[in-house]
Amino acid sequence: MGRSVSALRVESESPFVAHLKGRSDYDDIDTASGWIPALVRGTVTGAGLPAALDLAVAVNGVIRAVTRSFEPTAESVRFVAMVPEQAFRDGPNLVEVFVVRDGSMGSMGSMDSTGSTGLTGLTGLSILPTSVRPAVTYAVAKAHDGTLAVVVSSEGRLFPVVRNAVRGQVIRRGEAFTGGAFDVRRSRVAEVVVMFEAGRFRLAHPLGPGRSKIREPETTVPGQIAIPQFQLSVPDLAPDERGDKQIRFVGLSEDAASELGYRTHFRLLGAWPGHSVELAIEERDGNEGIAVSSGGAWIPLAVGGVRGRFEVAAADGGGIEVSGWAVDETRRSVPPAALVFVDGRFVGTVAIARRRSDVAAQLGSSDFQDCGFETTVPTEGPGGSATAAVRVFVPMPSGSAAELGGP
Repeated sequence: MGRSVSALRVESESPFVAHLKGRSDYDDIDTASGWIPALVRGTVTGAGLPAALDLAVAVNGVIRAVTRSFEPTAESVRFVAMVPEQAFRDGPNLVEVFVVRDGSMGSMGSMDSTGSTGLTGLTGLSILPTSVRPAVTYAVAKAHDGTLAVVVSSEGRLFPVVRNAVRGQVIRRGEAFTGGAFDVRRSRVAEVVVMFEAGRFRLAHPLGPGRSKIREPETTVPGQIAIPQFQLSVPDLAPDERGDKQIRFVGLSEDAASELGYRTHFRLLGAWPGHSVELAIEERDGNEGIAVSSGGAWIPLAVGGVRGRFEVAAADGGGIEVSGWAVDETRRSVPPAALVFVDGRFVGTVAIARRRSDVAAQLGSSDFQDCGFETTVPTEGPGGSATAAVRVFVPMPSGSAAELGGP
């Protein structure tokens, strides 16, 4: 306890993997906010997993808690540890989990009648690192006007936000939330419902893409789903109206996202509240991709998969008119949206849904009738719209992005 990880004997290899619950909570801590994620919990998996593990939790390179795993199964064990609040600092914090091994014993120690782990021969202690693999977390990126534009997963997937790509409703009764989400394009239940509070990821509830297709009820009020698909409890939410206004729900399909109806009179169809991440074009190891400011995620550019082109024209007021088309010839479908970057910075999402009969005729398929898009974005170039570099990308479900050709 209290020792630096660098001062301990850290073994180079380990078969164990730690999965932290609420991993994104440590990405940006405000120590003055009154809430510190001091309860560190999760599971450990790995080959040859014993029934119990002695674990050490490090915060920012210092061991701050030790604990012992419990509830063993064939695949995992659980762990919980309380870390002193003083161990955390403002901004991002590094939380690591290590397996403690007593080299003098050749195996893990056992717990005695007093509850001690019973490790002996302190000079023989070593720790095994674990690759901390959290459950999938999400963040949001805003457009230039502050509206919700993209949902980004910790797996490096981009979900462009398109109105009514996913339709659904969430109802709150105290700490309980019920609702559902429907993938309109595929006529089936959406994949995930994600909850944000003040712009920060709070939780995600999978709905199951493997479920059989269902028909959207004709009697459903637009934006609602009659069949409850999930029910969850979320503690520690602000009970007053102001706090409730910070809550947002987003439904994710395979390749798009939409904000769900939630206490409609509270919804802000304009600016998205609170925190967001930035997207920018960045080069790594000689290859270009889309970089996410929080967590260092990087989405590579795909070669092929999407065919299309865009054009630009100067617009009044210093804006840029962007129009064009895009199709996914492999899937014989039209992507839901494209992302527009100006001078390397993300400025907005544009839905791909405009009629382009000329392109459909050229490609010889009616599946591509509505493959066009058109939008106006601002330019931040000092010389006006004529000096701005515009680039357009289509996110792929595989976790990459395809760039459309253009001037």
